[in-house]
Amino acid sequence: MTTHFKFLTVLAAGSLFAAGAAGAAPFLTESFNYGNLTPSGGGYQDMSGQTGGTGFQGGWVTNYVNTVGPNSTYTNTGLTFGSEGVGGAAYSGMPDLGNGGGEWSLFSRQLNVTATGTVYGSYLFNATSAPYSGVADMVIGNENSTDGGPIALGAQEYGSGTSGVANAWKAGSRISGHTATVTGPTLTNNTTYKYLFQLGNVGGTSGPETINSWILTAAQYNTFATAGQLNEVALNAATTGTAAGDVTEILSNSYTPSTYGSITPTSWLTFYVFNASKVAASKVMFDEVAMSQVSLADATTAAAAVPESTSVAVMGLGLLAGGLLLRRRTIQRFVA
Repeated sequence: MTTHFKFLTVLAAGSLFAAGAAGAAPFLTESFNYGNLTPSGGGYQDMSGQTGGTGFQGGWVTNYVNTVGPNSTYTNTGLTFGSEGVGGAAYSGMPDLGNGGGEWSLFSRQLNVTATGTVYGSYLFNATSAPYSGVADMVIGNENSTDGGPIALGAQEYGSGTSGVANAWKAGSRISGHTATVTGPTLTNNTTYKYLFQLGNVGGTSGPETINSWILTAAQYNTFATAGQLNEVALNAATTGTAAGDVTEILSNSYTPSTYGSITPTSWLTFYVFNASKVAASKVMFDEVAMSQVSLADATTAAAAVPESTSVAVMGLGLLAGGLLLRRRTIQRFVA
């Protein structure tokens, strides 16, 4: 074996080991990077038919109820969040308050992946003033047009469900309509949060489904990520609050449903916003969606784009070992 071949072998081994240490990329991502869309009827920028991201089939489908026109609107100004990237964002507004009854705004897309057991995920969200009674969910399952589906992960939910505070948002999650227990303060309007979640028994046939969720500000997210503690154990051990070392809210949900949530090519991912009383228009923006079966840290767009420090270190060792081997062979050649 020649010196150069040995050097390349060592280098390749270090690089491959480093790639393995970094973990797999999320199996589903969506950053809504669709540029400037042409406004549809009524001046709304409808993202129907758009096909970006990974893990989907077909394009986004927009639905609305009790409104003059579509109120799922796209904007090319993404949410910023600490070390996270900036992408386009889809947001749902409730601009038409003149009709009777509640208003629904939904945008859905069919999946093209299969995941069972434990699934990790995250997305960014930002909301304006809360309605008197309303919800904003990301629904995972076999329903593409209704709330309370197999797995409903609420970006925010008004107190008729969990918070009990007038015109204030709190996070929420539901398994077939069964609402989670939430601890932590209410959320601040016009603030971007990270919704991290861990789903258990996805696609199950017996036993309980579980949802564990954590709502973090950018400062909180950076604190845990920098310390290498972006995991369920560290997040559950944290105090709920607004300080950088806290977690804003922690949610826990366990329920045995009649219909289990599934992630298959027959399932849909739906963003759903409902304003029951229409006391005030409520805009909720979603951005940077990711799901993984590796870990919470892997279920973030930042983790997918930036190598882990351990990977960089291992690659460095590979380079060092290759360099030392080449140096020793060179010395032996001159001595001989």
